[in-house]
Amino acid sequence: MTKTTIEFVGGSAAGRAIRARVTAGLARVLASLPVEATRARVAFADENGPKGGDAIRCALEVQLPRRAALHVESKRRPKKYYAARRAVAAG
Repeated sequence: MTKTTIEFVGGSAAGRAIRARVTAGLARVLASLPVEATRARVAFADENGPKGGDAIRCALEVQLPRRAALHVESKRRPKKYYAARRAVAAG
């Protein structure tokens, strides 16, 4: 039984708390698979650079033995009404 390696890429957008949360969730999901994954790669990228705001893209790639890698991407660009509602709720 080999240990799955979880690798993080692009750490500027991901702090320690999010890394711990992603690692725990990913370990739980990988444990439920019928085949043990050999490697998992998590990438975070800030789409709008140093401007700020919530425009973070994340990607996840899981390598399984003798199978093609599984790749999933998501991005978050909140709409104006969502950002406004959060701002009002915070203040």
